Amino acid sequence: MKIKRNKSILILLGMILILIVGCTRQAAAPDTEVPTSVPTLPPFPTKTQGMEEPTATKMAATDTEAPATATPEIESPPLPLAPTDTPTVVEPTTTGNSPSGRQTVQIFLVALEGNLEGVEQIGCGDQLVAVDVVIQPTVAVLRAAITELLAVDSEYYGQSGLYNALYQSDLQIDKLGLQNGLATIYLTGDLLVGGTCDSPRIQAQLEQTALQFSTVTQVKVYINDILLEDYLSQK
Repeated sequence: MKIKRNKSILILLGMILILIVGCTRQAAAPDTEVPTSVPTLPPFPTKTQGMEEPTATKMAATDTEAPATATPEIESPPLPLAPTDTPTVVEPTTTGNSPSGRQTVQIFLVALEGNLEGVEQIGCGDQLVAVDVVIQPTVAVLRAAITELLAVDSEYYGQSGLYNALYQSDLQIDKLGLQNGLATIYLTGDLLVGGTCDSPRIQAQLEQTALQFSTVTQVKVYINDILLEDYLSQK
């Protein structure tokens, strides 16, 4: 009986010891655990730390950039123009450029019953007189001279008293040519003759106006494709 009691006491003490040891371990655990350090992550950036989203104001900054300076264009000097008129073989002799730079030709008018020394008479006691006329500069001087003569539509030329036997006529140049010194002039229109003495006057005026040029040695004039002498003989 005594042995059983002792045995019960030992069991009880053992249980008390186990409880004491368990409590002791639980109480000492916080002191013996080594805390594990956790790295601290940097805080996420906020809008106040310079990470603002782009705004419309910042995107428009490109519009305020100064435009690139344009390279000025340099105009190249104009190229010389090629001549459009082919020079003819007709060369003026008694005509040319005046000191003022204007070009002149001569037309021939009639001095009725003239008595000029050294001037040949053309019939009815008349003589031819050359008159200078200013024209637009041209190389077609033969055409220009005949045109100026036909353009005189008055019976007497200004205050000179010179007679124009062509004043009643209405003639234009159809075509003309020059070959080996022979000037061939074709006129179209109406040729009116005022009298017997006008026939040699008309012929002399046309022919001598053409003969003023050194390259012209002979002249043939046609009126509506009829030779001038034949045309006049019919009048």
